[in-house]
Order: sequence, then structure tokens, then C-alpha cells
Amino acid sequence: MTMWDDNGSLLDILSVASNLNKLWEKQSISTLNQILSRIFEKSESCSDACLQLIEAAKNKKKPKSVANHILDCFLTYRNTHSSQPYLVSSNVKEQVLELAAVSHNNLAVKLIKSFSVDQPNLDLVTNHIRASCAKGNLNSAMAITTALNIQSEFSILEMAVPAFLQNKLNLLDPYLEGNSQDLDEMIALLDKWMNPEFNIVLFCSEHKIMSAKSEALQASFQDKVLTRWIKKFNKLNVKELCPNLCRRHSMNSLRYVLYRYYVEEAASLENTEELIKKAIGEDTWLQQQLVDLIRDSYSDFSMAEEWEKFYNLYQAPTLVAVDDDEDWCAEPQPNASTLINLSSSLSNKLNFSSVEAAPVQQFHKLKLSANCIHLVEDGASLHACQKAIKNSFLVGIDAEWTFSCGSISSQRVAVLQLAVTNAVYLVDVKYFIEQKDIDLLCSFIVDLLISRNHVKVGFGLREDLNKLAETLPLIEQAVKSCVRIVDLHVATRHAVRLYPSILVDPVHSATTSLNLKKQTGLSKLVQQVLGHPLDKSEQISDWERRPLRPSQIKYAALDAYCLLELYEKLSENLQKLGASKDLENIIYQKPATKETPRGRGRGREMKTTTCAANFLRVTKPEIRASDFRVVCDNMLQGLGRQLRCCGIDSYILSNHDAHDVAAKVATRENRVILSSGSAYDYLVGQVGESRCLNIPNTLKAKEQVAFVTNNFNVKVSQLDIFSRCQMCNSGQYLLVHSQEMLKVISIQGVGLRRPFVCVPWESLREQTATVIPPEIYESDEEDGDILFMDDPDSDKKYEKHWFAHTRDDQPQPLVKQMNNSNNSTESTTKHMLTSTASEKPRMAVKSKAQYLINPLSLSNNSALDVENGTILTPVNGKQDIVTPILWQQVPKPVCKQVAEFFCCIQCGKVYWEGNHFGNVMEKYQHIIR
Repeated sequence: MTMWDDNGSLLDILSVASNLNKLWEKQSISTLNQILSRIFEKSESCSDACLQLIEAAKNKKKPKSVANHILDCFLTYRNTHSSQPYLVSSNVKEQVLELAAVSHNNLAVKLIKSFSVDQPNLDLVTNHIRASCAKGNLNSAMAITTALNIQSEFSILEMAVPAFLQNKLNLLDPYLEGNSQDLDEMIALLDKWMNPEFNIVLFCSEHKIMSAKSEALQASFQDKVLTRWIKKFNKLNVKELCPNLCRRHSMNSLRYVLYRYYVEEAASLENTEELIKKAIGEDTWLQQQLVDLIRDSYSDFSMAEEWEKFYNLYQAPTLVAVDDDEDWCAEPQPNASTLINLSSSLSNKLNFSSVEAAPVQQFHKLKLSANCIHLVEDGASLHACQKAIKNSFLVGIDAEWTFSCGSISSQRVAVLQLAVTNAVYLVDVKYFIEQKDIDLLCSFIVDLLISRNHVKVGFGLREDLNKLAETLPLIEQAVKSCVRIVDLHVATRHAVRLYPSILVDPVHSATTSLNLKKQTGLSKLVQQVLGHPLDKSEQISDWERRPLRPSQIKYAALDAYCLLELYEKLSENLQKLGASKDLENIIYQKPATKETPRGRGRGREMKTTTCAANFLRVTKPEIRASDFRVVCDNMLQGLGRQLRCCGIDSYILSNHDAHDVAAKVATRENRVILSSGSAYDYLVGQVGESRCLNIPNTLKAKEQVAFVTNNFNVKVSQLDIFSRCQMCNSGQYLLVHSQEMLKVISIQGVGLRRPFVCVPWESLREQTATVIPPEIYESDEEDGDILFMDDPDSDKKYEKHWFAHTRDDQPQPLVKQMNNSNNSTESTTKHMLTSTASEKPRMAVKSKAQYLINPLSLSNNSALDVENGTILTPVNGKQDIVTPILWQQVPKPVCKQVAEFFCCIQCGKVYWEGNHFGNVMEKYQHIIR
């Protein structure tokens, strides 16, 4: 194909494309359009000219490029200069597909549609898509398939399953949205993966799936995606469609109910029994799991026996051959009346225990009598409630919804509590929905929310109102436009920021009945302001049961009425402190600040505070790295791993955790939140500025680490480096000698075709009580989270990244054996430093630092099970925790070069001496002291 200019001279396609690229960079669009129009007019074939210009264009992989503009101009020119159908030869179609393979997805789809490559049949396109999948370009293949709506031409194993395993949900969701058949197949397949007995290794091997992201192999990730699909695509009959998922949710609910009763001691036994029965239903497998959990995890043998009898799970003893004169027989099975008696005795036991679970005088009491608590369950009682609220200025609002108990569908509000000065009204939302009398209830709620004559007080009120709007869609607009709302959670935070002594109560501070650290949320605020916490034993409860238990009614009434007490007490404290604004408007009051200096001095001050290289020294007390605990938001996962390298306890949120998880973990485990951007603004409102640090996202990783350590004055020593596992955050290792590791590899590796071929995918499943690591194979680079089942260069990769050969042929210990004398840890550490320093250097790079394991990181309780390749960690009163060693990471030649290995007792990751320690020491030398 040739192109000519206005004078009839032959044009060079490369020079023309170069000029077009320059015009595009300068955004000279009008000139660019004129040149393209002349080129199309003078060319023998405008389509050939278009393709050649696109091929020579720059940045075809970008969403917006000159190639996109050339194609748009070509389509405009073709539509205005030709009225005949546009015919494309097979050669042009092949050329278009070649361009599509090296272009951005949007451009590729536009090329295929513009040149009718998918007409009259799809053979060329489907072959191109399959070739893209074979080359690993799944993004382009799925984008083209979705845009052309030809998902039916491919099975889920060709694109949908690989996309899921590579966590390409941004492409998978629209891909499945246009194909209900593939969606149903994927939901059924993921539910099949939820079965604990499913072998995902065998599945991937059979279907030749060679790569996957570690998080996609975890049951928790599959659970979240499957649950989201069910809600997003409005799938009904979830129990029939996803039995394994429902069972998993029920099991999780069962674990939480037992944990709340036995560990937190925050639930009555009666309430626990009720939730257990609702979560288990008729599932015999769950019934057996309940008995096993109570017996094995909590060692409550009597309660396990009661539930075993209640569900008739015990087996009759087998008959034994005896003498004829002895009449031995098996114990008879219980009949129906026996089961009823057992259930009755269990209930009686529950009721008796629940009364004595927690002394009433330890908790905040409801000042109203039982006659002042009104149930609103029909039109007449709703009218009486509306009349009482009309005459009240202050209204406390709270909502209760049922604990999920394994249900996947969204939880609906069952009870709405409205408190006024002399009464509490419990609105039975469930009743109004069942009686289809929603309009009357919604009209009442809307009038209350938009009323300017009432101050609505709550704690986490926005969450309650949003949940109420999901239950009653008719009030959704009123929830968005409600006025005069006082969320005590937010208002108190601002009040404490301005007046720190507002929560100090000298009368109750010395007589607080329960430890403040055990309380959270509204209960903690009530204890700080009113002296005693709330009894939260009915918080997790079946609020859809009718009639409500008296304890539920009392709890719901107190939860709403204490909001009024808090509002009045906090308002009184504000007045005593001389506040210029009341509690309703406290969030608009700014703290008094010093005037910022002007001129050059101001600029120098800002530069000093923001420059990453000149962090200000702080005056906070020094904290050891081992005592400092943080939770990193999911935007700072890299920072979390780097902090673990420095020996700092770092809880890292996964990609699919909500920001609320950070606040819950920080409150529960007394950690500092590290976040940035809008997430910081959200989290700091929940935990306060002293418990949340805004990390500048413009800093590099090592600068962010320095920013954190300097801000909190954290002391990082050489022994802190690698004192924690980078994968699971554990701080305990088991010392394994080379001979033992070699024996583990020899026993466990029997039958493998070649070393390092099969990834231990089972270890990524949630089969043990250990924390599941986010990835298995991880080199010094931070982004190596793709797992390859068959990597031909795996041996070379290990040689490059995982170990360094020593000078001597014989193994040399990294840590000298510690004697059994009564020397202190400090003297032992000094002995290790001097003894190791006197040995020959064993690092591949002489200038790098020597690796010294912190003696406090060596576990004295765990033991190695060589035959099974596991670590056994005893737990008092419970079964030993079994952790599989990730021996697949260790090539056999390493066992001949390294004398000692350090295995994490929590996730099984194996560490040994190498260059990486020296690199980290050199990287963080500016913070080590």
C-alpha cells in the first residue's frame, strides 16, 4: 500500500506516523484531523492506510492514544465517503487481529468491530482469543469475549476459572454478567470447592491449570466472592444452590457463638443454646462438629455430652461375646420421650446458668419500670407511640437485627427502639412487614427523620438507619436527607478532642466494676460517662423470635434509653467546661490553634515537617520494636511486610477486608492503625488521632518505615531484624538442623517427579488452626505472589533468591547451642555476638552483616515430627497445634550448605542464612540503634 502527498510524492509511513505522534503529544487535534483526512483521500486503500498508521503509532497499550484517534477518524471518514457495505478480506482480518494482540483492550475490541472480524463467523476471533489465553494474555481475551458477547463459545475452564484463580474479578464479573449459564456453573464449582474434602491440587492438575494467586486458593476468598455473586445477581434458593457455602457459614457462626460464650463470657447460656439450634438446624454434620468443638476446644465434657444426647449422636456400644450365663446387651436407644426430657433438662440448665452468669449490680441499670416499656405491633400502638414522640424534644434511636446464624441473605431490622424521657417503644418491624402494613410504619419513620422539632440521638446511628433503609426501601430517601442527627460515637470523639476531661467522672472512676479494656462501643462509652457498662449478653441474639424473651426486651429498652442519659450527662459536662457549642453542633467547633508564622519562616517550617529525609525527633518514650503493635490498612500491605522485617508486630489487612476491620482489630488487640488518604479520615474518627497514623503515600517503603519508627520513637536493634515471620507475623521459630530437614525432604518428597514441582496447595486451605500464609513462594521481590505448579526454572530461581553457598563444605551453625546455665538473656546474647563474630564469614558478600537470630524468637515448646513433616505446638488443655513445614521451599543442595533452618511454628515457612539479611540491614541502617 502506498500513500501520496498533495504534490504526488510518495510518503514514508514511519515519518508520517512520527508526525502524528508529535501532534498528538501537543494535542493539536484539528491539525491532526486535517492530515488524516488528506491521507485517507490520497491513499489507494484507506483501510490499509489506517492499519499501517495504527501499527506505527506509539503507546497502543494506553487507554487513550493516537492509535485510538486514528481509528476514530477512519470510521468517520468511511461513514461520510462510502454508502456501500464495507467488505474486509481475510488478510485484513488477520492483520487486524495481529494489531489487537498488541493493543489496549478497548482498541482491540474497537478494531475487531470496525473491521467486522467476527463476521460472518467467529472462527478467526475465537482462535485469536484461545491463542491469547495460551500466551497468558487473559485480560485481552476476556475483554474481547465480553465486548462481543460470545461467552457461550468458551467453557468456564478456558477463561472463567483461570481468571478467578488469578484474581481478575474486575474482568470476571462483567464476563459472567452476560452469561447466566457460565455464572451458574461457576457458582456450582466454587461451592464444590467449599467442601473440605475437595482436592484442588488434583482438579488443577487434571485441567492443566498451571498458575494461580495464593489468595484465590483460600476458602475465605472463595467464600467472599461466591457470597457477593449470590447477592449481586440475586440468586434464590441459596441452600439448594450452595449447600457447602451455607454449611461453612453456619460453622463460622457456630464457632463465634461458642467463642462469645466461653472466651468473651459475653452471652448467656440460654441465648447460646438458642443461636446454636438456629445455626445447626437438621444438619447432622454440624451437630457432630458442635459436640467436637465443645469437647475438644473448650474441654466442657458435660455440656458436650448433653448436646450429644440431645441430637442423639452417641452410638450404642457393640455387643461383646461373653459366657452364656451372663446377660450382657447394648444400651438401648433413647425414645422420643427421653429426648424431650433431655431437652428440658438442658434448657433448665441453661436458664439456671444464665441467671448467675453476671451479677446485675455490675452493669448499668434501666431506670424505667416494666410498665414504661411498650411493644408496638399494630396500628393503635403505633399511633400512641407517635403521639408520645410528638411531645418529646429528644428521641433515642436504636435498631436490632438477627445474628446471621449462617444465612447468606442480608440481615433485616427486626426491632426498632425509640426512647423518650419517660418511656421506651419497641417497634416490631418484623410484624409490620409480615402483615404487609409497611406504608403506615414508613410514613411514621419518615416524619420522624425529617422533623426539625426532634433531636435524634444514637450510637453508630448511620449504620442503624442504613440497615433500616435496606429493610424498608420506602424510607431510603428520608434516611439520606434526615436532619438534627446526633451520633454519640462521632460527637463524643470531637468533644474529647476539644475537652479531654469531658469523660472523667470522679465519682465512678474508682468504683468501676469491670475492666474498661474489656468494653467496646456503646458499652464502653456508658462506662466512661455513667460509671457502669451495659450488659451485652443479648446483643447477639435471635431478634426475629416471637415473643421476645424478657431479657431481650429489657436489653433493647436499655440500649435506647441510655442514649438519652448519655446525651444529658455529656451536655452537662460541656456546660461545666464552658463549651461554646452544644453536643449537637460540637463537630463544627474548631480547636484553638496558634497562629501560623508567615513569610519565609513558614515555608521552611513546612518543608522540615514534610521532608522524608529530615524527620523530626519526637519526645515520646522509647518503645522496643518487639513491644510495638500495628495494624496496616490494605493499602499499606508492603509497609506491613517491611515492618515485620524490623521485628514489629504487624497485622496486615487483606485486599478484601473492609476498613472497619482495622478499627476492630486495633481496639481488640490495642494496636496502632497505619493508613493513608480517605481511609485514614474514616478510621481516625473511630479510634482517635493518638491511635491512628496517616502515612504519606509519596514516601518510599524504607522512608515509610522510618516515618513510623520516628513518630512513635520505636527502637529497632539488629536482633529485631527477621525476628518475626514475614508471612504470618509469628514471632516464634523452631530450630531444625540440616540432617533433620534433609530427612523431612526425603520422606515427604517420595513419589514426586522432580523437586519443587508441586506447590503445597493444601497448606493454603483452612484445615488447621494455624494462620494461613498469603503466599508460599516468595523471593526478595515483594510482588512474587503467583504460584507456578510446574516451573522449569525453579531450581535456578531458588539458587538465585533463596540461598548463598558458603565457603566451607561442612555446615556451620548460625547460632551456638545455648547451655542450660542460669545466665540472663542479655549475657547469652553477648556470648552469641562474640562467638559468631569470631568465626569465618559465611555470607556470599563479605560486606554484608552477619545473621543473628534473636534467642527470644526460638520456641522451647514446639517439637519436630520428622515422619509427617510437621511442627507440634502444645496448648494447655487442648490438642497440639499441627503445622505442616513448607519443606518444598528447601532444595536438597541447601541442606549441605546450611547447618540450621528456622521454621515458623505458625505457618511453616522455612528461613535460613542468606544475602537477604545483609540487604535488609543495609536498607534500614538509618533506623537501627
